[in-house]
Amino acid sequence: MIRDTTKRKINILIIDDEEDTCLYLKQFLENHNFSADFITDPREALSRIKNNNYQIIILDIIMPGVDGVKLLQSIKGLDSDLCVIMLSGFPTFERARETFKNGCFDFITKPFENEALLETINGAIKEYGFITNLNQKATSIIAQRVHDLRAERKLSLRQLANRTGLSPSLIYQVEHGQTTPSIATISRIASALNSEMEYFFKGI
Repeated sequence: MIRDTTKRKINILIIDDEEDTCLYLKQFLENHNFSADFITDPREALSRIKNNNYQIIILDIIMPGVDGVKLLQSIKGLDSDLCVIMLSGFPTFERARETFKNGCFDFITKPFENEALLETINGAIKEYGFITNLNQKATSIIAQRVHDLRAERKLSLRQLANRTGLSPSLIYQVEHGQTTPSIATISRIASALNSEMEYFFKGI
């Protein structure tokens, strides 16, 4: 039985063309024990997300040359388990409704209260079932079990990705212990591999 657990940081990507906003949010989030990164060019968003392990995206809805709602759709299409929180300095009911329709977790207006943003992020952690209290050894055990069961079922990464609706890169990261999967991710993998979720947590 693994007893010693350490708090694992939630990784957050900020996408906003205003660098001052990004720097402020990054500092604020890091002060609250989150890992934060940012980009000011939204055209880099999808490649950055593909090549990194983020659980939460904070996305400005209005940026030059990019429709925030369409970018939201692309992000959710890339990985539906990603939590996206929308920001807007010019909120309208129609835009807010459109973002919720396309899977955003919450819609926050600028300027925002720090505590309100923090409450939204903590709510997302609970809602999405992000695991924050597994140590590296436990993550490695889950990784090995996913890999072994996939091999036993004779499935490629691509085949498992197709069955789960997850990206091959995310499954690769899970199998190599590079990310702590959410409960939703483990549930999808378990279902695709005809296994019970308890199998992945047994003895941890």
